[in-house]
Amino acid sequence: MKLEAIDPLHPTAFCVTTVKEVRGHRIRLHFDGYLECYDFWTNAYSDQIFPCGWCEENGKTLQPPKGVHQESFTWQKYFQLTRSKPIPKKLFVVCTNEFKAKSPQFQVGDKLEAVDVKNQSLVCVATVSDVYGDRILVHFDGWEDAYDYWCYYNSLYIHPVGWCQENARILSAPNGYPNPDTFTWDSYTQETNSRPAPREAFQTPLLLDFHAGMVLEAIDKRNPILVRVAEVLEVKENRLLIHFCGWDNKYDYWEDADCPDLHPIGWCSKTGHPLQQPLTPLHIANYSGNCPTSGCYGYGHVKGAQYSSHQSLVGCPYSDMNMSKDIIVPERLASSFLGIYVTSQDANPPAVASDTSRCSTAGCDGSGHVTGRYPTHSSVSGCPLAISNQDKLMRYLDVNKQQILAKTNFMRTIGVSRVQSGSKPVNQRVSKIAPKVNNPTETTVTSVDPGTSTPKARCKC
Repeated sequence: MKLEAIDPLHPTAFCVTTVKEVRGHRIRLHFDGYLECYDFWTNAYSDQIFPCGWCEENGKTLQPPKGVHQESFTWQKYFQLTRSKPIPKKLFVVCTNEFKAKSPQFQVGDKLEAVDVKNQSLVCVATVSDVYGDRILVHFDGWEDAYDYWCYYNSLYIHPVGWCQENARILSAPNGYPNPDTFTWDSYTQETNSRPAPREAFQTPLLLDFHAGMVLEAIDKRNPILVRVAEVLEVKENRLLIHFCGWDNKYDYWEDADCPDLHPIGWCSKTGHPLQQPLTPLHIANYSGNCPTSGCYGYGHVKGAQYSSHQSLVGCPYSDMNMSKDIIVPERLASSFLGIYVTSQDANPPAVASDTSRCSTAGCDGSGHVTGRYPTHSSVSGCPLAISNQDKLMRYLDVNKQQILAKTNFMRTIGVSRVQSGSKPVNQRVSKIAPKVNNPTETTVTSVDPGTSTPKARCKC
């Protein structure tokens, strides 16, 4: 079934998605036209998922499936093409009368001071770039959209103009601002022809009554298909240090108290979601899985929802080699044809080495697959750029054939030289994308996802 959803890694993007799996009150969403490695889990009652047509009704730009032109996309036509149905509107929290009654108090373009959630020691000049319900999209002036985030009016992360001066905090000027030491709000609002967000729009933050030692049920961020028994080790304002009971402290992490991934005791039982029991010495002693990481039982994969299990440390989400990796899949929106990968050590996209690709299609680096099921291919039969495969692509995507051929010929013309010539790297504060791992020998077999009867792919690693 189809719906519209905000991409968690690209908060400005409203996308066409499909429900691929349901567990209790949680759903796994798939971006239409993209690989399964980009799938993500969310709550069924999330206010970041919307019924089909919501973006059009509310003046938002909807990103169509990969390869489909935005001008030609319509839901009715897409339903017919994919033989699918929309999720009923009554199932969405954004369609409730209570949600619709919320009147926005912020306006797009309003200025404010906001905490960088990836580096919470920074308070930066920011702009309201989008509004719906009682949420705003915070954008840091001078920075790319990758650092944007949605928050509620009562969030502790947003403050009115002048808050830093009143509280003796350092305000970070916009990126690239000339003479940042001389930055003043009066001159900046005049230069940008903008206004400060009204102080009355900022609501009093709701401080939840958490204490160290409390037990709850929490989503495992390294393996989001699982919910584990967890304990609060420490509380700092609205931040909680979460510890999975029985697990090593190296898996502990800080989380916002109002995060939708935290649930009270009994939530899994009420919603029908499997709950992973605390890890005990007996479990560790009797563990007999192929992966040497104690307690992982081979569940999940570091590459995401593309695989339901793993058999070695290479694919284990809990292995030491993968603990420092936030994302190891290609950037989804970097390019439609050529993948660009960035590591924390090198912010410059590496040149694609055409001589290492076994695919003979000119300009192809072996990325992607015509079926959309695999991250790479090694022959023309799986190449999404091959002319012989364009008919296959058009069975699923409503794209004009001449436009596809024109784009293919264009990519052949520029080939790898466009990447090798050195495109301008993205200005990054925190690099989040790890290098692409090409493994042409990797094979997949079928396994049954724990707790369900749905066969899924299992990675050889």
